[in-house]
Amino acid sequence: GVIREVIVADGGSTDDTAAVACSRGVRVVQCGRGRGRQIRAASHITTGDVLLILHADAVLKKDAAGRIIRALTEGRHAPGGSFGMAFAEAGLKRRVIAALNNLRARTAGIAFGDQAQFVRAAALSDIGGFPGLMLMEDVELSLRLKRLGRPLFLNAGVVVSGRRWQDGAFLQNLQLVLGLFFRYLIERRFGRTRDGERYFRKYYGMDATVLTAEKNNLY
Repeated sequence: GVIREVIVADGGSTDDTAAVACSRGVRVVQCGRGRGRQIRAASHITTGDVLLILHADAVLKKDAAGRIIRALTEGRHAPGGSFGMAFAEAGLKRRVIAALNNLRARTAGIAFGDQAQFVRAAALSDIGGFPGLMLMEDVELSLRLKRLGRPLFLNAGVVVSGRRWQDGAFLQNLQLVLGLFFRYLIERRFGRTRDGERYFRKYYGMDATVLTAEKNNLY
């Protein structure tokens, strides 16, 4: 296959994630909690020409990696891109969310992390490395890549767990995601995004005192 290395970025898990990964011959990097921090730490030790980002609750389709290489070979000026996604669980509401995600990535070039973003190593270097935000790193990556060229959008490449989109909390979660997304775009416009900590707390419901204690332990 075209995948030459797999790196698991462990942000302080308390289960057997790291041990299981190591037993499969996968390289594990330990780092602070926060999606952008974790991905950035992994990106520092990668050696490939293209970095593919896959969240723990997502499954990549078998032909996806090959499709990335072919698309980047044909689109030599494209800095990276993302896939169309679908939820593993059926249901009209989840299909609507997936369709909106894919429409945004296709038309605006802004992908979310559960769309299996990929980026050329050279492009990543040009934008100063992977954004180390605790949350909204996916949006920030897309916006930075757009400075270099139009990101690619490849149809149907990743299947994602829909557990966050259960019917009981569907509208609440939709409001949360859309609210954070547009708030980030506005605050970014005025240079107020910082490290994404506020977005992280809001999205995951983590108490500020817990997060402060964690940061003290990590740094």
